[in-house]
Amino acid sequence: MNRPKVNSLDQTLNTLCLSGSKSLWESEWLSSEEAGTEKISPYLQEAYVREACAWLGASACVSDLLVKALDLFRQIPAARRLAWHCHYCIFISPVEDAIRDKQAASWLELPEHLHPQALLFYAIVFLSGLGYVRKYQAARGIPESVTRDTLSDLELWIEKNYKRFGRWRFAEKRWLIRHFTNRIFKLGRLQFALEIFPSPLRAYRHKMTRQIVLLSESGYKFRQDGQYDGASGVLDPQAWTATLQADERTIQGQRIMPEGCARPEQITLAADEWQVVLRNGDAVLGVHIPEIGAMDSELCQDSFRQALQFFPRYFPDRYFYAFTCYSWLCNSVFDRLLPETSNIRKFQREWYLFPVPGANSDGFFVQLFGRTFSDWNDVPQTSSLLKAVVRHLKAGGQLNTGGALVFPEDLDWGRAVYRVGSSSFFNGGTCLGEVPYPDANNPTHCPSYSAT
Repeated sequence: MNRPKVNSLDQTLNTLCLSGSKSLWESEWLSSEEAGTEKISPYLQEAYVREACAWLGASACVSDLLVKALDLFRQIPAARRLAWHCHYCIFISPVEDAIRDKQAASWLELPEHLHPQALLFYAIVFLSGLGYVRKYQAARGIPESVTRDTLSDLELWIEKNYKRFGRWRFAEKRWLIRHFTNRIFKLGRLQFALEIFPSPLRAYRHKMTRQIVLLSESGYKFRQDGQYDGASGVLDPQAWTATLQADERTIQGQRIMPEGCARPEQITLAADEWQVVLRNGDAVLGVHIPEIGAMDSELCQDSFRQALQFFPRYFPDRYFYAFTCYSWLCNSVFDRLLPETSNIRKFQREWYLFPVPGANSDGFFVQLFGRTFSDWNDVPQTSSLLKAVVRHLKAGGQLNTGGALVFPEDLDWGRAVYRVGSSSFFNGGTCLGEVPYPDANNPTHCPSYSAT
């Protein structure tokens, strides 16, 4: 039976029970239509899905599940039209990544009552772009094994949702869009993403001792515990405001300690002895920790070694100044909660920790359980980590998302250079090569790395 074409945005959204969300889709609706809505058809065939899943190394269970989801598009033509629109916005539209990310993050899930596989709609959309990813990364010479390992996150999140909620679902488009637009790569245990440093901080390095000092930008309020005022909804009536002043002679400001808290005392640095090496808006490699097992210290070290070779070799046009990480794993409270043998503590001590504005504990519980808790007694205490966390929270403690950074030249895994003093490391350690900050008089300058 011939089904009517569905081209109208209003009609499409009404059919898919998404009426009222027109503003989330309309910016490129006409462009996607002009590009040819029938072009989605090859990606909605069983042969394509089977082949794509086989290339990714997906399990038979997930492969069968995604094939079954194709029935959604056969039964409901509006789903085909919306899938093409999403495909166009992610893989074809020339918009900047920031706009692309914002669009995808706002898209609503199809309601579950619409079809048994409606919650897998976006998994099919991302799978439809596999050819674009493979072609782009092959052109840069990136090994297929890296591409495959990186994109395996698609299956990981489908399975994770099933374990958490008991139903097959894929909802992590805000996260996976970076995988499928060539901005994040899994290298061993860790993932590394081409990002911009978002924090209102400035890092200085001493030209002789190589010590790093992190200062807050002006105007930010901190509580007495050294966290940003308002973190986890807690305001401090005695909060203090940071200031940062720099001229030809001195640099004055409040220091962020390597343990992850700000101090109200103002320090003064001699401008001719210290060089800025990182500030808000600079290019960085964001480090992400997939939930695939223990954070073995040697495996983490190996991932950094791979990253120092991978990005200069395959992205020589995308330099970076530091590695950064934003995670509940970067909260320095674990230094007090966990034993020294803990992998989390070992991981933390290799970084220069710092607080994050607006941090809260949602990330911790969402990552582990997919939801937050109003009663700490409801938290499943199935490990020593969770038992320690619950004791901490019941005692009135907090578990905020924290930030961390490490510079390439400071990488000497196991030495904890920011905690023990970087000068001793550079007098006798193994330096991986300094990364100079851009010369203000030479805007074309960028760091150089050894790709061998």
